[in-house]
Amino acid sequence: MTPILRPLNLICCCILLLFATAAHADTLHIRQPQLNGTHILLHPYLKIWEDPGRQSDTTNIFQRSFSFQPIDSLRPQSRTSYYWLSADLINETAITQSLTLAFSSLTFVDVYLY
Repeated sequence: MTPILRPLNLICCCILLLFATAAHADTLHIRQPQLNGTHILLHPYLKIWEDPGRQSDTTNIFQRSFSFQPIDSLRPQSRTSYYWLSADLINETAITQSLTLAFSSLTFVDVYLY
């Protein structure tokens, strides 16, 4: 296994969308229909929580909402931690939006919608 892939295999990133937390990060308001190929960068809207014990799951993540912080504040404790990400999205258009998540440097991601 290459040195680049090893950390990626050890980190489990879970995206929690539409999950309200106590951490401060802006909410993404979608005010106009997104056309095919339109990109929305989620970085300003992401909150993160590092789970160094890799013990949490979706059944107890609500209890950890106070632990989420803006992604720029993260100081990783371990390269083998699980990282839980959250972004709040509000669709203010009158139509259903079809959105796609894309990641440029991850090999494994679980996505949960709340």
